[in-house]
Amino acid sequence: MAFVPGHKYDVFVSYAHVDNLPLAGAGTAWVSTLIQNLKVLLARKLGRDLAEIWMDPRLVGNVPLTPAILDSLGETATLLVILSTGYLASEWCQREKNQFLKLAEKRQHAGSRIFLVELNKVDLHRRPPEFADLLGYRFWEEDVLSKKISILGDPVPRPEEPRYYERLNDLSHDLAAELERLKQSAVGQIAVGGPAVFLAEATDDLETLRDEIKRYLQQAGLRVLPERWYPRDDPASFSQAMSADLQGCKLFIQLLSGLSGRKPAGLSQGYPGLQYEQAVKSDVPVLQWRSRELDLDTVSDEAQRKLLEADTVWACGIEEFKAAVVEEIRREPRPPPSRDPVSAFVFVNSDASDRAFARDLCGWLTGHGVMVSLPVSKGNPAEIRQDLEENLKGCDGVIIVYGATPVTWVRSQLIQGRKILSQREQPLIALALCEGPPSEKDELALMLPNMFPLNCRTGLN
Repeated sequence: MAFVPGHKYDVFVSYAHVDNLPLAGAGTAWVSTLIQNLKVLLARKLGRDLAEIWMDPRLVGNVPLTPAILDSLGETATLLVILSTGYLASEWCQREKNQFLKLAEKRQHAGSRIFLVELNKVDLHRRPPEFADLLGYRFWEEDVLSKKISILGDPVPRPEEPRYYERLNDLSHDLAAELERLKQSAVGQIAVGGPAVFLAEATDDLETLRDEIKRYLQQAGLRVLPERWYPRDDPASFSQAMSADLQGCKLFIQLLSGLSGRKPAGLSQGYPGLQYEQAVKSDVPVLQWRSRELDLDTVSDEAQRKLLEADTVWACGIEEFKAAVVEEIRREPRPPPSRDPVSAFVFVNSDASDRAFARDLCGWLTGHGVMVSLPVSKGNPAEIRQDLEENLKGCDGVIIVYGATPVTWVRSQLIQGRKILSQREQPLIALALCEGPPSEKDELALMLPNMFPLNCRTGLN
């Protein structure tokens, strides 16, 4: 029996025969190897021996669609397409795909039933219209300099080729989630997904890192958008499709490098800038990342450099950024203070090297009616310790300043402060880490629950 009730098969594999011819000495062919591995991973994720996958190994040339194949198409929950130049050239595959789409349109719970495995590079404009906006699972890589295309797992998957297994895991994760959704829909139980986040499209040099972020977010129980390609030739249509996806998203996430990507006519800021502007316009919280090793002075594109200098950009390690994203998503809305906000008392804790920046920050706070306190700079260790404890126990909020001071000082203050804060009778209302100048700094690698990140690396904002 299929995993999805009412179907004979869970997955129908549509592929070109030429893509499943094994090289001499390779043993199993590429498509057959992929499907065998997919069966194992689906079994683990669905909690049963094997999902029912239909794949006819005898398909050759342009043989007619037999009644058995037509029946299999009509009794299958999802379609998995091995997209390649061979697939596009196969008349049989086109008839098979068109028949499946006609049957799928008649079903009440159509959903995202087509999964696209990209065996090799196929330009978007060459895809069949039904596949044009599908985000595929890319099993190929392109060398940045030579533009040479290499197929992952060809002729056979190797342990030293982790990208093949990462893409395979992505495919099995999404396919298992879709089969689970279809099963619950079939029995009248609508699956409730996790919070949605928008992971912006990235330039080619960051595509691998974007896959890593997407996988991390999905494993954290988050729904990652977009799930389809947007129109590429019209920025207005791109923005309209993106705006619809942004509704209900808790966070906009973007990975940036020194490259601006393709810039169609009328789009001087490129697609990275367009996506950021649309997120701001939609009033969705923004978190962006760039490598701390990136020298902004080497970025010649003015629009891209401006985007990289935004206050919402984190120049840090990718692991620190991933943790910050999940922390931001899971942050519960804070209850309103039980006292007049004007009477709030904030302790701004800074090292001597960041004292000038801390004073500017205090000036901004007092200008908004907030009482502030800086740590004492003179006295014996016992007096300095006592002043720190009194501030932490009596304040409503704490801001730790991380500018030119060593990262070890910041970590020490957070760890030491956490012990003192645990002794309070009333919980702290707000805690923030304010990253001041310079923009380049060591990774903190430490996050406290409900700690706000404030990016002021280019100056007080």
